[in-house]
Amino acid sequence: MRYAFGEIILVVIGILIALQINNWNEERKTRKIEKRMLEELVENLEFNNEILEKWITANRKNDRSSEIIIRALEDKLPYHDSLINHFAKSIYIGKLALISEVGYESLKNVGLEIIQNKQMKKNIVNLFEGSYQIIKSKLDVVTYTNNEAMRLQSKRFMRKQGLKFEPFDYDSLFNDHEFINTLNQSRDDRGWLNNSLERGLEETQIVLKLVKDEINK
Repeated sequence: MRYAFGEIILVVIGILIALQINNWNEERKTRKIEKRMLEELVENLEFNNEILEKWITANRKNDRSSEIIIRALEDKLPYHDSLINHFAKSIYIGKLALISEVGYESLKNVGLEIIQNKQMKKNIVNLFEGSYQIIKSKLDVVTYTNNEAMRLQSKRFMRKQGLKFEPFDYDSLFNDHEFINTLNQSRDDRGWLNNSLERGLEETQIVLKLVKDEINK
């Protein structure tokens, strides 16, 4: 009886050890998958970080062009060739490559529950499902404004080279309320969009650091 009981104990211990080893192996595989997903997410976030920085910079330059043209028209300044560098930019709302969600979609396909760090997971979801979606929705709005501005531009200006546009009748722009309203609307929409771009950039950089720190643990 003692021998039989001892055999049973050994079998049970063997089974428990085998289960523990199996669980350990499964956990190791899961952590490898998590690391691979996070590495893909880093690439995604680094791309978005670069896009957002360029996008914000472009819009700030366009804001400067808006101010130059608005001041020229309000003060009825004489025409100068340098203005052709600013007419198109003054009503343009910059749009570069769209924000990428490739790494995030891969992570969702695998399952967000694979991420152990709950706070980091929350930040990732808030960024992609919150801030980035706000930017996309605002972009839909300003795209309409942008298209209308381009339509108006084709009626008022002759394209010289690249983004250089020369007005058909510069003096008539002083009292062109449609063009002046478009100028102001483009500037306001650009600022409205840039607020979300800057917030998105800040959150992107925070999440990027969190993910990198998690990978390097």
